Amino acid sequence: MQKKVEKLGINENIYFLGYRTDIPEIMSLCDLIVVPSLREPFGRVVIEAMACGTPVVASRVGGIVEIFKDGEGGLFCQANDVDDLTEKVKIFFDNPVWWEEQKSKAVATVKRNFTQDKHTKIIESHILKLLGE
Repeated sequence: MQKKVEKLGINENIYFLGYRTDIPEIMSLCDLIVVPSLREPFGRVVIEAMACGTPVVASRVGGIVEIFKDGEGGLFCQANDVDDLTEKVKIFFDNPVWWEEQKSKAVATVKRNFTQDKHTKIIESHILKLLGE
């Protein structure tokens, strides 16, 4: 990636941060996270960003589609469609009040669907089913 950045001449715009332990703080500083995946089994980075109050534009692929609905903390774009991705990002910039609303909706979505308590109860339920209880 670093060689590609150098070849494109965009060194001043790209930062390779290496291993970090302060990801929540960094994500909280971001205005928007873009996840243009072609395949994504789960999409943890989407949940992490939303938990920090950072809305997302993400490809409508894999497990990402189970994380949020359009307008509930982010927007979906079609995978491998740069024009659609650009349009979805542009929606945020063209609608600053709506963008602010998406920040709180992102946090609410994660709190509603991805808490430790909820996750533990789901796992417990699966274990009890396996045990026949």
